[in-house]
Amino acid sequence: MPVLLKMGAVHHDDLIYLFYIKPIFPLFGKDSPTEVEMVSKLTAIYASFAKDGNPIPSNNPNFKGVKWEPYNIRKNNYLDIGKNLVEKTNLYENRYKEWEKLYPLSQYIQ
Repeated sequence: MPVLLKMGAVHHDDLIYLFYIKPIFPLFGKDSPTEVEMVSKLTAIYASFAKDGNPIPSNNPNFKGVKWEPYNIRKNNYLDIGKNLVEKTNLYENRYKEWEKLYPLSQYIQ
């Protein structure tokens, strides 16, 4: 069994919510209510996007009042998926500014 560290989400962490891989991760159950809730949220988001092209299911009461506008390069909006689903802007703004200085892509934006 892998050692779980509380360091936040990392690359591919979402896959444990979509695919049960018994040899490397336990099945979430009654002792993991937070994880079970996240599995429910993410699978609903993925299914809605696959079906309708809209990640927020319109007929699911768990998503009432949640808005997630399509990404806009000027606004840099994203959905913070945690206990609450909150649309925010400018994730890691300082990091992106540093990358923009190193590799200025703004000249290609029309």
